[in-house]
Amino acid sequence: MRCLEITKNRSLALWLVLLFSCSEKEVRLSENPTQLDKYFPLSEFVLSQIELLDGKEIEKILLLGESQETIIQKLDSVGWRRELDLFIQSDINKASLAGSYKIAEMPDGVVYTRIEGQPGDVQELRVTTEGDRILQVSFTYKKASFFYLSEGAGSLSIDPNTGLLDSYEVIGHQKVWLLSANDMQLKATVRK
Repeated sequence: MRCLEITKNRSLALWLVLLFSCSEKEVRLSENPTQLDKYFPLSEFVLSQIELLDGKEIEKILLLGESQETIIQKLDSVGWRRELDLFIQSDINKASLAGSYKIAEMPDGVVYTRIEGQPGDVQELRVTTEGDRILQVSFTYKKASFFYLSEGAGSLSIDPNTGLLDSYEVIGHQKVWLLSANDMQLKATVRK
């Protein structure tokens, strides 16, 4: 009798697995459950740009404190991923930030502003558009604790004719307790 009961339970479990695996409902296992579709998909946007920029040259002007350096380099997709990582990390489309931003539709785009007291380092994300074309994506961020302050801004400018990244800029200020502040500015242009 016990053996028959175990066999019935296994048959029921197998039948349920088959039933749900054959349903018409699409299940995407590779989907990131921490991502939402509520806000602008910044990381998706940047990753799609990276695919298109593979092999392109970039000219960067880096200002770090009082020193300035100009760098010209050809980047593959891994290099572009590193180069634009701050933008990917600034994506606010995460489950943990679901109610953290108010959305303001504007004639030239949309602005996402962090609600006071809600979690999130990105203070504002602004997407400027012309029709259905994205012209610019910019953000401001601030991360602070008792020992550390990091704040700044970043912007991506898109060529309206090609839809490709044309240039970007990152400005940052970091202050660690008992150490002097670090100010940084990076201006980069994709070479044609």
